[in-house]
Amino acid sequence: MAQRHADAVTGAWTWAGADAAADTEAADTDTTADPDGGATATGTSGTDTTGTGGTGAADTGAADTPAETGTDTPADATPERLLINLGPGHPSGHGMLRLRLTLDADQITAAEPVIGYVHRGAEKLFEARDYRQIIVLANRHDWLSAFSSELGVVLAAERLAGIEVPPRGVWARTLLAELNRVLSHLAFLSSYPPEIAAAGSAPPDAAVPHDSAPPDEDAPPDEDAPPDEDAPPDDAAPADSAAPADGPGVAARAAFDARELIQAVMEEISGGRMHYMFNRVGGLAAELPAGWLGRVRGAASQVRSALPVIGAVVREHEGFRRRTRGVGRLTGEQVRQYGVSGPAARACGVDFDLRRDEPYLAYGELADVLQVVTRAEGDCLARFECLLDQVGTSLELVDACASRLAALPAGPLSARLPKVFKVPEGHAYAWTENPLGINGYYLVSRGGKTPWRLKLRSASFSNVQVLCELLPGSRVTDLPAVLGSMFFVVGDMDR
Repeated sequence: MAQRHADAVTGAWTWAGADAAADTEAADTDTTADPDGGATATGTSGTDTTGTGGTGAADTGAADTPAETGTDTPADATPERLLINLGPGHPSGHGMLRLRLTLDADQITAAEPVIGYVHRGAEKLFEARDYRQIIVLANRHDWLSAFSSELGVVLAAERLAGIEVPPRGVWARTLLAELNRVLSHLAFLSSYPPEIAAAGSAPPDAAVPHDSAPPDEDAPPDEDAPPDEDAPPDDAAPADSAAPADGPGVAARAAFDARELIQAVMEEISGGRMHYMFNRVGGLAAELPAGWLGRVRGAASQVRSALPVIGAVVREHEGFRRRTRGVGRLTGEQVRQYGVSGPAARACGVDFDLRRDEPYLAYGELADVLQVVTRAEGDCLARFECLLDQVGTSLELVDACASRLAALPAGPLSARLPKVFKVPEGHAYAWTENPLGINGYYLVSRGGKTPWRLKLRSASFSNVQVLCELLPGSRVTDLPAVLGSMFFVVGDMDR
């Protein structure tokens, strides 16, 4: 079966496979062959002249019968498939991802993620910087959850060095980790669901027959034509900006505003909006500002009040639910084979969360508040529902941590460390439940100021590699829903 390659940038078509030469000769011998590789007068299958990948004769008037040369065409000829490059790019605009897709008409039959466009060798850079400097590198690969990425590195160093963080530092880290989780989830909820819902609400274009001529705008009106019953009256008011705002737009704005509330309290304590650099080996970089816990509670309360508006698209919008229900279905077996984690895994019934199953920080004392959100369907809709419900759970954890911090007696946030800090020789592994899934940090030390080796296991890498099994069978129009519901950041994937 011949395949044609389409370059997404240049638009050039090239033939692939051993049948290319034979196909070219066949096209040269047939005077009615489509120069774009479409169907010939013999009824050979191929793409039609509209480029949709359909089969049958082109619009040259060719019949579905053998040509005058006597060449017979099988009735069940295999349709031609297209191999296209989607990207390099990413629908969210974060980083660069390329997908090699094989299409049969508008259906995806094979998918291969091509990664590495923003790889910067973070693991190798760790080996040339001390344990304070590597925090700068650790929080940059997943820019939506920078605090959580810092946290895994310092936990591995503290575990290997035997450092005990003061209780106030433990609870403050837990609070900040949950605030960062809300930030990450709201970033996805403010972009993908409203856009998918808007696309699902758009009315389809009216079909126009191929042989119909465009209307002549200069022609006089036909007085004998019957009146159009669907036409608006002459005195009808034109549609303008005074029309009510659409649901997806309102939800997107509400999610953006809610994210800014959390961003403000994170910026107040750390000085950064994206790369916080607030973790340190042994605790945190600075004391909590006066009155900060009260402002955290206020921000959490406002975000909780906005959740019904933010979640209206996911829970009620028929266009969004129609475009995501039953699409991109992931199974529990695929989750275990590829190491998918986070909300994407829990949406198909995998009930696993490190905060509950292998507690770290103060999560062991929050078992009565921590509710692990799961679904059984495994489709795009279930993944977005898990993400939305997880925001509410994280806000409950934020309130619990803030109350516990306010009740703790005064004390330090960090353990005292020597000016030149060295980690004893050995190795340790720490893993955390990051907003996108499980991140792992394997630290090997030879007793120096820098790691001898620090290996990262990122949630995005595993969530992306399952696309080769998840995308086949989907349609091209399903790509935004499938990619957006797998919750990955390209920088976290490439590191």
